[in-house]
Parts: sequence; C-alpha cells; structure tokens
Amino acid sequence: MIMATIDAVIPTLSPPCSALPVTDDYSGMKFLRLSTTTRRRTAWTPGLVLRRILERERAGLPLDAGTVYREDANLVTAARRRFDSWESALKAAGVVLARRRVSHRGAANTRESIIARLQEHAAAGLPASSCHQRLKKYGSAVHRLFGTWAAAREAAGIQPIGMTWRPVYRRIPVHTRESIIALLRKHAAAGIPISSSQPLLRNYVYAARRLFGSWTAALEAAGVQPTELSIKRSLYTRDYIISRLRDHAATGIPTTSDHPSLRNLGSAIQRLFGTWAAAREAAGVKPLAGTSKRVRYTRESIIFRLREHAAAGLPVSADHPLLRNCWKAARRLFGSWPAAREAAGINPITIVRQGAVYTRESIISRLREHVAAGLPLTSTHPPLRGCAKAARRLFGSWSAARKAAGVKSIGRANRVRHTRESILALLRERSGRGESVTCGASEIRKRFSAIRRLFGTLAAARDAAGLPPGRTHHSYTTRSERGNL
Repeated sequence: MIMATIDAVIPTLSPPCSALPVTDDYSGMKFLRLSTTTRRRTAWTPGLVLRRILERERAGLPLDAGTVYREDANLVTAARRRFDSWESALKAAGVVLARRRVSHRGAANTRESIIARLQEHAAAGLPASSCHQRLKKYGSAVHRLFGTWAAAREAAGIQPIGMTWRPVYRRIPVHTRESIIALLRKHAAAGIPISSSQPLLRNYVYAARRLFGSWTAALEAAGVQPTELSIKRSLYTRDYIISRLRDHAATGIPTTSDHPSLRNLGSAIQRLFGTWAAAREAAGVKPLAGTSKRVRYTRESIIFRLREHAAAGLPVSADHPLLRNCWKAARRLFGSWPAAREAAGINPITIVRQGAVYTRESIISRLREHVAAGLPLTSTHPPLRGCAKAARRLFGSWSAARKAAGVKSIGRANRVRHTRESILALLRERSGRGESVTCGASEIRKRFSAIRRLFGTLAAARDAAGLPPGRTHHSYTTRSERGNL
C-alpha cells in the first residue's frame, strides 16, 4: 500500500522532485514526502496561461470564470494579471465561450406562478405575507409583477385575514383634564406635597401643562389650596433686592454679580432692573474701588501707559507681560499696535522678541553674517528663528528681508531637480537590471511626485521609456516576472 501511494504521488511532482530516487525502505519514502512540501512556485507566463486554457477546452471542462476559479484559482488569477481579465485571456487563446445565463434558482417567476404559489399557501392555512419564511424569496418578483403584496393577494383571490399584525400598545397613558384633577385631589387628600418636582407627579406635569396651560392652573382647577404648593425659590421683588444690596454695601461687601452671596439674584435683577448697574443705582450703592475686574481704557490712558514703560526702559511690545492686558484696547482705539506706539511718540521700528531688540539694520547684518559663514538662510534654521517674526514685521516677508540684505538662500542647494531624461534613465536602468518598475519600488516611490508632474502617470513614463506594458502597482512578482518587466 505504501508503494501504491508513492506511485500515485509521483506524476503530480515537478521535474526536480520527480527525479529523486524512490526506494522501498521507509527512510526513502520519508525523504520523498518532505521534498513534496517544498515545491517551487509556478512561473505563470502568458504562454503557460494560454496552454492551460486550451488543455481545459480539449478535455471538455467548463471555461466560465466561476467554475475555473473553484477548480484552479491560480489559473484565473494569473490570467487576470497577465491579460487584465479572464475574457481577454479566452479571446487571446481563441476560445469562444458560449453566452449562457441560466439561473440556478430555476425558471423565471411569472404572474401565474406567483398566484399559484400564494393560493397553495392559503389552502395550507399559511399566511400569505411577505414576512413568511417560504415567501421571502418571491419578494422582488411580486414587486416587479404586481407592485405590492396586497395587489398580488387580490389577484390570487386571497383575503388579507391571513396576515398577522402585532397590536400597538401605548406605553404612556392618555391623560385628560378629569384624570389630572382626580390625581391631584387624591394626592392632596393623602397629605402628599403637591409640587412639580414631586417624584410621584413628575410623569403628569407635562400633561397638566398641556391641558391647563400651567401647573398652577391645574392646581386651581383641582381646588388645591396654594398653601399645599411647595415653592423652593423665593419670590424676589424690587424692594427686597434694593434692601439686599444696601445691606451688602453697609457691611463693606462688594455688590458685584460674581459675589457668592448675590449670585442667586442675577435673573431677578435682570428681570426687574435690566442690569446690575441699574439695580445699584436704584439702591443708591456705588461699587467699591478695585472690585471691578474690567478696566476702561481710553486713548490717553494707553498713551500714558506706553510712555511710562518706555521711560522705565522696558520694551514696548505687545507680548510684554505688563502690556498684554491693554493690547486689544490699543488695537481697537488706534487700529494697530504700531499706531499706538507712534501716537505715544515711541520709535515704531523697534520690536522686542525674546529679549532681543531687532531693527532693520541688525537683521540685515545678521543675515549677511550667516551667508558669510556658509549657513542656510532659511526662517526655520535654529539661529534665525528668533528674528524671523521681526523680519516679517519689518520687511513684510522673509524673502524681502533677504532681498534687502542682498543675499540668496542656500538652504535648498542640495535639492535634486528631476527631469524627464533622469526619470527615463532610471526606469531603463532598473528594467535592464531586472528590478521592479512599479510604485512599490523605493527609488520610484521617492520620485513619484516628479513622475506625475512630468508624465502624468507611471504608465505614461514607462511608455516614454520604451518599456513593455505591465503592472504599475505594487504586488507580488516572481523572479521570472521581474525579468519580463
């Protein structure tokens, strides 16, 4: 039996494996079985694909793509890779595939077949519904031939009583004015506080407001005394708020809206007085000095502030910690921060960045020193990051600053400029060495933007280089395939 198994395996082996000696001992058989597990990958060339297709045709085997893929997936995959599609491979082999489209589900459905099917279901006592398990597959045919399931049942003479409908249950009960009044009176008789925040009444508050207009109107309609209504918030009046503000002012407490003891008066003050300032004016109370967080800046105060900084030898810069609070007001009143400095009589050219005072002359000399030292003249260079913002503010742009200094940037001197000739030379060189000429290659991936800019696509670049058409995307290729690229 062992020798019979070996004889059956030998014809399927590739030539290197079939040339191995076959012995009768167990060790030889073990060596042979181990060698069969390391078969070489088949090099699918266009000729091999066409030869396999013709062999299947001579043997009378089916040639449709689905059947061939189930029997020999490698053949279909190789045909699509070499000829773009299975139909193109059949056409190249001279094989004409008979066009046949036979449904595996059987004959096409007609009006008569659908009517007969529905009548059979009705005769068996089954519901002729689209939800039935045995009728789900006829859904598209019913809609195509009759339009709706109701029309199909009517054509079959079936009453819709066989259909099962689930009743719709309302989870929320339907409240009426009488039910709300009875519920409120029942709670009042039991001594339960009648409040909209009461847990037992929360589900009825919305219905009461919808039916009576408000919760208070519902209580009045139920005859519930107002004393049984629990009110959590106090009813604020103008006199109460005025007395409250005067008490705070008498004890020296600031009468501001952000004070913890006055926060609960905010909505009432806005409703009764309009603003906090109007409420304090009605109470005859003035805000304590230093309690207002907002400072009202004017042109004169900003000019005085800037001159005071300049007299103290401090940098007059918008990002200075002592001037950050007034730079928005300066922009609003003067239009810009340089205009505010100019109105204050301060040199608008001086700009302070990171503790260094930059001028047009200092930036020009700084740029010339970098060029003389052979350093790259870019705004992202670490020694020049400090003056990049000042250069843009004083010159308008970094390029204008370089132009004023009479220097040129050398930061991109090492950048390679790709041309059509260099790209074509690279493609031909890789093809000559048998290497991949696809987007997956690292050398081509680095130059892919230049290829798209100069040729449009990688396929156009391959055509311009005189290379045979092939795959331009990255996928698995054998050594024999790399030689054909």
